[in-house]
Amino acid sequence: AMAGLVFIQGATSVRLGLDLRGGTSVTLQPRIAPGDEGKVTSEAIDQAVSIIRQRVNSLGVAESEVSAQGSGTNRQIVISVPGDTGRRVVELVGQTAELRFRQVLASGSGIPSAADAASTPVAGVSADVNAQFAALDCTKAENLQGTGTDLPTDVIVVCDRAGSSKYILAPAEVLGRQISKASAGLDTQAGSAWFVSLTFNNEGTSAFAALTARVTSLPEPTNQVAIVLDGLVVSSPRITEAIPSGTAQITGSFTQLEAQDLANVLKYGALPL
Repeated sequence: AMAGLVFIQGATSVRLGLDLRGGTSVTLQPRIAPGDEGKVTSEAIDQAVSIIRQRVNSLGVAESEVSAQGSGTNRQIVISVPGDTGRRVVELVGQTAELRFRQVLASGSGIPSAADAASTPVAGVSADVNAQFAALDCTKAENLQGTGTDLPTDVIVVCDRAGSSKYILAPAEVLGRQISKASAGLDTQAGSAWFVSLTFNNEGTSAFAALTARVTSLPEPTNQVAIVLDGLVVSSPRITEAIPSGTAQITGSFTQLEAQDLANVLKYGALPL
Protein backbone atom coordinates (compact mmCIF):
# COMPACT_ATOMS: atom_id res chain seq x y z
CA ALA A 1 0.00 0.00 0.00
CA MET A 2 2.85 2.37 0.80
CA ALA A 3 4.50 1.64 -2.57
CA GLY A 4 1.19 2.27 -4.31
CA LEU A 5 0.78 5.61 -2.55
CA VAL A 6 4.22 6.69 -3.61
CA PHE A 7 3.43 5.79 -7.21
CA ILE A 8 0.11 7.63 -7.22
CA GLN A 9 1.61 10.83 -5.77
CA GLY A 10 4.53 10.72 -8.15
CA ALA A 11 6.99 10.92 -5.23
CA THR A 12 10.45 9.42 -5.22
CA SER A 13 10.67 8.75 -1.47
CA VAL A 14 8.46 8.35 1.57
CA ARG A 15 8.73 11.27 4.04
CA LEU A 16 8.86 10.07 7.60
CA GLY A 17 7.44 11.97 10.55
CA LEU A 18 9.36 12.87 13.71
CA ASP A 19 8.21 9.67 15.43
CA LEU A 20 9.60 7.46 12.66
CA ARG A 21 12.89 9.06 11.66
CA GLY A 22 13.91 10.46 15.03
CA GLY A 23 14.49 13.99 16.25
CA THR A 24 13.98 16.24 19.23
CA SER A 25 10.87 17.62 20.86
CA VAL A 26 11.32 20.48 23.36
CA THR A 27 8.59 21.91 25.58
CA LEU A 28 9.18 25.36 27.10
CA GLN A 29 7.19 26.60 30.08
CA PRO A 30 7.25 30.34 30.90
CA ARG A 31 9.08 30.95 34.17
CA ILE A 32 7.00 33.32 36.30
CA ALA A 33 8.74 35.39 38.94
CA PRO A 34 6.73 36.83 41.88
CA GLY A 35 4.87 39.90 40.69
CA ASP A 36 5.37 39.05 37.00
CA GLU A 37 2.20 37.02 36.50
CA GLY A 38 0.79 39.63 34.16
CA LYS A 39 3.73 39.24 31.75
CA VAL A 40 2.48 35.86 30.52
CA THR A 41 0.09 37.26 27.94
CA SER A 42 -1.00 35.85 24.61
CA GLU A 43 0.98 38.61 22.92
CA ALA A 44 4.16 37.69 24.82
CA ILE A 45 3.74 34.01 23.98
CA ASP A 46 3.13 34.79 20.30
CA GLN A 47 6.22 37.02 20.24
CA ALA A 48 8.28 34.25 21.83
CA VAL A 49 7.00 31.73 19.27
CA SER A 50 8.02 34.08 16.44
CA ILE A 51 11.53 34.59 17.85
CA ILE A 52 12.06 30.89 18.55
CA ARG A 53 10.82 29.97 15.08
CA GLN A 54 13.44 32.27 13.57
CA ARG A 55 16.14 30.74 15.76
CA VAL A 56 15.17 27.20 14.77
CA ASN A 57 14.91 28.12 11.09
CA SER A 58 18.44 29.52 11.26
CA LEU A 59 19.66 25.94 11.72
CA GLY A 60 18.46 25.14 8.22
CA VAL A 61 16.55 22.02 9.35
CA ALA A 62 13.54 21.36 7.11
CA GLU A 63 10.09 20.53 8.52
CA SER A 64 10.72 21.97 11.99
CA GLU A 65 7.62 23.07 13.90
CA VAL A 66 7.14 25.69 16.63
CA SER A 67 3.71 26.21 18.17
CA ALA A 68 1.96 27.39 21.33
CA GLN A 69 -0.31 25.06 23.26
CA GLY A 70 -2.62 25.45 26.25
CA SER A 71 -4.17 28.63 27.63
CA GLY A 72 -3.50 31.40 30.15
CA THR A 73 -0.44 31.01 32.38
CA ASN A 74 -0.38 27.31 31.45
CA ARG A 75 0.52 28.01 27.82
CA GLN A 76 3.60 26.20 26.59
CA ILE A 77 5.74 26.42 23.50
CA VAL A 78 6.47 23.13 21.76
CA ILE A 79 9.34 22.75 19.30
CA SER A 80 9.77 19.66 17.12
CA VAL A 81 12.92 19.28 15.04
CA PRO A 82 13.69 16.16 12.95
CA GLY A 83 17.20 14.81 12.66
CA ASP A 84 20.26 14.70 14.86
CA THR A 85 20.49 18.30 16.13
CA GLY A 86 18.86 17.80 19.51
CA ARG A 87 21.44 19.26 21.91
CA ARG A 88 22.01 22.28 19.69
CA VAL A 89 18.27 22.93 19.47
CA VAL A 90 17.89 22.81 23.25
CA GLU A 91 20.75 25.26 23.77
CA LEU A 92 19.53 27.56 21.01
CA VAL A 93 15.90 27.87 22.08
CA GLY A 94 16.38 27.55 25.83
CA GLN A 95 18.18 30.82 26.45
CA THR A 96 16.52 34.17 26.92
CA ALA A 97 19.44 35.94 25.15
CA GLU A 98 19.24 39.13 27.19
CA LEU A 99 22.42 41.06 26.42
CA ARG A 100 23.82 43.92 28.54
CA PHE A 101 26.98 46.00 28.42
CA ARG A 102 28.03 47.02 31.94
CA GLN A 103 31.06 48.78 33.38
CA VAL A 104 33.15 46.61 35.72
CA LEU A 105 33.34 48.03 39.25
CA ALA A 106 35.29 45.15 40.82
CA SER A 107 36.59 41.74 39.84
CA GLY A 108 38.12 38.76 41.58
CA SER A 109 38.77 35.06 41.39
CA GLY A 110 35.69 32.92 41.07
CA ILE A 111 37.26 30.43 43.48
CA PRO A 112 36.49 31.62 47.03
CA SER A 113 39.22 32.09 49.62
CA ALA A 114 39.60 33.41 53.15
CA ALA A 115 40.82 36.69 51.69
CA ASP A 116 37.43 37.37 50.15
CA ALA A 117 35.74 38.02 53.48
CA ALA A 118 38.55 40.36 54.55
CA SER A 119 38.84 42.23 51.25
CA THR A 120 38.46 45.99 51.12
CA PRO A 121 34.88 46.98 50.28
CA VAL A 122 34.38 48.55 46.87
CA ALA A 123 33.76 52.28 47.19
CA GLY A 124 30.38 53.56 46.07
CA VAL A 125 28.77 50.13 46.35
CA SER A 126 26.32 49.15 49.10
CA ALA A 127 27.38 46.92 51.98
CA ASP A 128 24.87 44.31 50.78
CA VAL A 129 26.44 44.14 47.30
CA ASN A 130 29.94 43.95 48.79
CA ALA A 131 28.82 41.07 51.00
CA GLN A 132 27.28 39.25 48.02
CA PHE A 133 30.52 39.68 46.09
CA ALA A 134 32.64 38.29 48.93
CA ALA A 135 30.34 35.29 49.35
CA LEU A 136 29.87 34.44 45.67
CA ASP A 137 31.33 31.03 44.80
CA CYS A 138 31.64 30.55 41.03
CA THR A 139 32.62 26.90 41.42
CA LYS A 140 29.01 26.07 42.32
CA ALA A 141 26.84 24.98 39.41
CA GLU A 142 23.85 27.02 40.56
CA ASN A 143 25.87 30.24 40.13
CA LEU A 144 26.70 29.37 36.52
CA GLN A 145 23.15 28.84 35.25
CA GLY A 146 22.47 32.43 34.31
CA THR A 147 19.03 33.94 34.76
CA GLY A 148 18.37 36.63 32.21
CA THR A 149 16.25 38.36 34.86
CA ASP A 150 18.72 41.03 36.01
CA LEU A 151 17.33 44.54 35.72
CA PRO A 152 19.35 46.98 33.59
CA THR A 153 19.14 49.59 36.35
CA ASP A 154 20.64 47.33 39.06
CA VAL A 155 24.21 46.96 40.26
CA ILE A 156 24.74 43.19 40.05
CA VAL A 157 27.15 40.52 41.28
CA VAL A 158 27.81 37.75 38.74
CA CYS A 159 30.25 35.06 37.59
CA ASP A 160 31.75 34.64 34.17
CA ARG A 161 30.49 31.67 32.18
CA ALA A 162 33.66 29.65 32.85
CA GLY A 163 33.37 30.12 36.62
CA SER A 164 36.90 31.48 36.87
CA SER A 165 36.05 35.10 37.74
CA LYS A 166 33.39 37.11 39.55
CA TYR A 167 32.38 40.73 39.16
CA ILE A 168 30.49 43.68 40.58
CA LEU A 169 28.93 45.40 37.58
CA ALA A 170 27.38 48.84 37.20
CA PRO A 171 23.91 49.40 35.72
CA ALA A 172 23.69 48.54 32.02
CA GLU A 173 24.39 51.33 29.55
CA VAL A 174 23.91 49.43 26.27
CA LEU A 175 21.22 46.77 25.74
CA GLY A 176 20.69 43.91 23.33
CA ARG A 177 17.64 45.57 21.80
CA GLN A 178 20.01 48.28 20.49
CA ILE A 179 21.72 45.75 18.19
CA SER A 180 20.69 45.83 14.53
CA LYS A 181 22.97 43.08 13.18
CA ALA A 182 24.97 40.15 14.53
CA SER A 183 27.18 37.67 12.68
CA ALA A 184 29.84 35.05 13.43
CA GLY A 185 33.38 35.47 12.14
CA LEU A 186 36.76 33.74 12.22
CA ASP A 187 39.93 35.52 13.30
CA THR A 188 42.69 33.55 11.58
CA GLN A 189 45.38 35.87 12.96
CA ALA A 190 44.42 34.85 16.51
CA GLY A 191 44.77 31.13 15.99
CA SER A 192 41.47 30.52 14.19
CA ALA A 193 39.38 32.04 17.00
CA TRP A 194 35.66 32.50 16.42
CA PHE A 195 33.92 35.70 17.50
CA VAL A 196 30.58 37.47 17.14
CA SER A 197 30.42 40.86 15.44
CA LEU A 198 27.74 43.33 16.50
CA THR A 199 26.38 46.40 14.77
CA PHE A 200 24.37 48.83 16.89
CA ASN A 201 21.43 50.94 15.81
CA ASN A 202 21.66 54.73 16.18
CA GLU A 203 20.64 54.65 19.84
CA GLY A 204 23.11 51.87 20.61
CA THR A 205 25.92 53.55 18.68
CA SER A 206 25.58 56.71 20.77
CA ALA A 207 25.32 54.78 24.05
CA PHE A 208 28.32 52.53 23.28
CA ALA A 209 30.44 55.52 22.20
CA ALA A 210 29.61 57.34 25.44
CA LEU A 211 30.36 54.29 27.59
CA THR A 212 33.71 53.52 25.96
CA ALA A 213 34.78 57.19 26.02
CA ARG A 214 33.99 57.47 29.73
CA VAL A 215 35.90 54.42 30.95
CA THR A 216 39.03 54.75 28.78
CA SER A 217 41.06 56.78 31.27
CA LEU A 218 39.88 55.00 34.43
CA PRO A 219 42.07 52.64 36.50
CA GLU A 220 41.65 48.87 36.30
CA PRO A 221 39.24 47.17 36.51
CA THR A 222 36.88 50.13 36.02
CA ASN A 223 38.23 50.59 32.49
CA GLN A 224 36.66 47.25 31.52
CA VAL A 225 33.22 46.74 29.99
CA ALA A 226 31.56 43.41 30.75
CA ILE A 227 29.43 41.79 28.07
CA VAL A 228 26.70 39.98 30.00
CA LEU A 229 24.45 37.37 28.39
CA ASP A 230 21.57 35.99 30.48
CA GLY A 231 23.24 36.97 33.75
CA LEU A 232 26.75 35.61 33.02
CA VAL A 233 29.81 37.50 31.81
CA VAL A 234 30.94 36.33 28.36
CA SER A 235 33.97 38.64 28.24
CA SER A 236 35.18 41.84 29.90
CA PRO A 237 37.62 43.63 27.59
CA ARG A 238 39.68 46.63 28.65
CA ILE A 239 38.73 49.74 26.71
CA THR A 240 41.75 51.67 25.46
CA GLU A 241 39.94 54.20 23.29
CA ALA A 242 36.45 55.41 22.53
CA ILE A 243 34.55 53.34 19.97
CA PRO A 244 32.19 55.61 18.00
CA SER A 245 31.87 53.31 14.97
CA GLY A 246 28.75 51.50 16.20
CA THR A 247 30.41 48.08 16.07
CA ALA A 248 31.78 45.68 18.65
CA GLN A 249 33.04 42.11 18.95
CA ILE A 250 32.32 39.40 21.50
CA THR A 251 35.13 36.90 22.01
CA GLY A 252 35.29 34.02 24.45
CA SER A 253 36.87 30.81 23.12
CA PHE A 254 33.84 30.02 20.95
CA THR A 255 33.58 27.05 18.65
CA GLN A 256 32.15 27.75 15.20
CA LEU A 257 28.69 26.47 16.18
CA GLU A 258 28.69 28.45 19.45
CA ALA A 259 29.57 31.66 17.64
CA GLN A 260 26.96 31.07 14.94
CA ASP A 261 24.24 30.23 17.45
CA LEU A 262 25.05 33.25 19.65
CA ALA A 263 24.89 35.51 16.60
CA ASN A 264 21.51 34.04 15.68
CA VAL A 265 19.90 34.48 19.10
CA LEU A 266 21.19 38.08 19.29
CA LYS A 267 20.05 38.82 15.74
CA TYR A 268 16.45 37.89 16.46
CA GLY A 269 16.26 39.49 19.91
CA ALA A 270 15.67 38.31 23.46
CA LEU A 271 12.60 36.35 24.49
CA PRO A 272 9.96 38.44 26.27
CA LEU A 273 9.56 35.74 28.95
